[in-house]
Amino acid sequence: MTNETNETGRAERVEQDAAATRRRDEVVIRIPTLDRLFREIVPDEARQHLRNARRERLLALRSILDAAIERSERAHDEAGADKPARMQIQVD
Repeated sequence: MTNETNETGRAERVEQDAAATRRRDEVVIRIPTLDRLFREIVPDEARQHLRNARRERLLALRSILDAAIERSERAHDEAGADKPARMQIQVD
């Protein structure tokens, strides 16, 4: 069952539920979701490219975070953070 078929079935169920409780003096305005509108306007190939681009942005962010963590750990190790630190305290 495709995603569009699932959405159609869900929309029909929502409409039936709404119709069962709707009063005669109500007006219903349907506005397509942005996701549905996006699927209708943007070709499949373009959507695939956009998904791949989003994945690449996330992978780039992961690389940046990994490098930052590595630099932080290296600085921590080089500073000898595991060694006891000597501090000079002034007493008045």
